[in-house]
Amino acid sequence: MKKCLNCLLVLCLITVISCAGQERTDCMVLYVYDGDTMSVLTSSGDTLRVRFDGIDCPEKGMDYSFEAKWYMDSLAYSGPLTLGIMGIDRYGRTLAEVMVHDTISINLSLLERGLAWHYKNFNKDPRYAEAEHYARTNNIGLWADPQPVPPWEYRTWKR
Repeated sequence: MKKCLNCLLVLCLITVISCAGQERTDCMVLYVYDGDTMSVLTSSGDTLRVRFDGIDCPEKGMDYSFEAKWYMDSLAYSGPLTLGIMGIDRYGRTLAEVMVHDTISINLSLLERGLAWHYKNFNKDPRYAEAEHYARTNNIGLWADPQPVPPWEYRTWKR
């Protein structure tokens, strides 16, 4: 248990340090679409559709999609949010690491709870790889299934 707390403390510290170079903006949630996408109102009055950078949550209809949305919802509405903006995706959504109270990364929290995959093709952040590895090795969330289907494969099959 002490080892887990130390790991979480280190992850939080690394998160705060790593967000220092990003464009940052404060915002409030307008609507949560799913586990990794929401609309926000920024402090400057802009409305943005935000896609959580570096993760991919289960799609609606997949195992753990409800849990991912519910967990993200509970964190997103729990306090002030700060976006660490990484860029814009091909659909025009703002890619960001989303922080609650400037200390909790929702992106990392979803990975640690086994409610998302690390999107390794688009994100090389070692914190994300570590968080997914932790959930996988401890059979947390979707990793309790011996062969969980990644959302990008599910989307391909659905088409």
